[in-house]
Amino acid sequence: MNPTSKHGSGEVIAIVYSELIEEGATPVAWYPPGEAISYIDLTNISLKSISLLVGDKPDRARLNDPRFIVDQTNAFAIIPFPDQDTVAISIMFNYTNSDGKNVICTITATVDARLRNFLFEKHEGIEQMLKFTAFEILKVVMRERAFKKSDLVSLLQVLHEKLNRLATG
Repeated sequence: MNPTSKHGSGEVIAIVYSELIEEGATPVAWYPPGEAISYIDLTNISLKSISLLVGDKPDRARLNDPRFIVDQTNAFAIIPFPDQDTVAISIMFNYTNSDGKNVICTITATVDARLRNFLFEKHEGIEQMLKFTAFEILKVVMRERAFKKSDLVSLLQVLHEKLNRLATG
């Protein structure tokens, strides 16, 4: 991570829920809260995960690049963040808000770059956890016009704990 961020005590550094809104890719909720990760890093995670997953269909060069795994049917990707010394796995999903607008979202889990093999070896289990969390987030954001950020943070905390248990075996 850069000097504005500090690694957490567990294997998983941060979980970030992002939405693509009119202003661009925006971190909406994250765990751990507070100073554990800088807002600049949160914004970079949001921007990179949404840009990669929303962008044009991946070209052959990217599909063959071992740094990226893109599953077009489920919209998952493993993404390096060398400036933060982390690697992340991200899922993209969407919903229609109360104004009838399509909202594109990502959940991104970052780990220390030294643990990149964890994401590759356990990606199927991690993907299931991300899908479940996406479903739970959709229940919150679609149920309430003005949802509470704390409700989303609680869901991200549960995912963080499950991923740390998976990482530590």
